[in-house]
Amino acid sequence: NQNHITRLEITPTLIKTITSLGFRKSIIVSQYLSMLIITGEYYHNNILADLHKAFPNALIINRYGSSEIS
Repeated sequence: NQNHITRLEITPTLIKTITSLGFRKSIIVSQYLSMLIITGEYYHNNILADLHKAFPNALIINRYGSSEIS
């Protein structure tokens, strides 16, 4: 039985590194990923188009700044 990643909490810097190295077809970018949480750093909205392409089945949540408003 194979384990699949379904939720991933990640910083924009790490996303840029992963996508720039061509890991779009890696294990973390699969049909099993249902939620992508971006946290820890500000990111520009232009990254969203790339994220939707890389993670087509994932709900993308921006949690940057959540500690400041809670």
